Amino acid sequence: MHLNPDTTSPCEQLPLSVFEKTQFELGLDTPDDHPEYMVFGSPPAPPPAMLKPTFRTEVYRFTPESLVRLKEDLSAGLDRNEHISTNDAVCALIWRCVLAAQVDLDEVSPEAISLNTICVDGRSRCLSPLPENHIGCPMVYATPGVSVVQMLAADSLPDVARTIRKAIAGTDEHYIASLVGFLQGVHSYDCIAPASFAGLMDTNVMISSWLRVPFYDVNCGKFDRVRTVHEGFFNGSQVVMPRLPTGEMEVVIGLDQAKWDKFRQEKLWTRYATVDCSP
Repeated sequence: MHLNPDTTSPCEQLPLSVFEKTQFELGLDTPDDHPEYMVFGSPPAPPPAMLKPTFRTEVYRFTPESLVRLKEDLSAGLDRNEHISTNDAVCALIWRCVLAAQVDLDEVSPEAISLNTICVDGRSRCLSPLPENHIGCPMVYATPGVSVVQMLAADSLPDVARTIRKAIAGTDEHYIASLVGFLQGVHSYDCIAPASFAGLMDTNVMISSWLRVPFYDVNCGKFDRVRTVHEGFFNGSQVVMPRLPTGEMEVVIGLDQAKWDKFRQEKLWTRYATVDCSP
């Protein structure tokens, strides 16, 4: 049984435009127009890295002050008409530091591209926006790509954050209409996967966010923190957890056990984040 909180609007109060399907018949709708997805003839087998039993996670915390400092540092050199969000800055830092732990630059092709699949809430981005408390998962992916060599350069983060901002800004109402049109033409949802999947735990990264999910406002008994199991959500995933009542941000970082020593020694990461615990 699911009980809606008193603040949730009844379904019958949703505007009829929300249910108008013609808004999703606009734009381009072929696989070539959506390279952020891979389409297979039959359900693909998980990449070997997705099945490794040695994936482990740790929880790291950003204080409000460190988040301000991170955003300011990554905003240096931006033009007046440019901006990045705190989320862009955090995603750039996660991407760069996880990639640095996962790969050895000497063993990577100079042409290698790192993909970052970033989950984006599509509720407010539809042609007819959905309510913020809409039950479901209207999620889309922003998929910025950066050269591995460029990513691991010492001064890469401001450019990486700008690349993320551009990719997220591109997930607008026209993109979503095109995406839905594309998905309607796929013969089975089991036969599609984000383009980053094949390279997770290697050159690619996936970041999801529960930041705005109001777990700490739910009256379900006393609890101190929202946590996941030690193995995380799934291999290769990095997750921003619900914002703490104190304003701090927590991030679940997941890596293969063999990569953790390298990550923990990453000075760029420890400049802003402190370890909280292993969930």
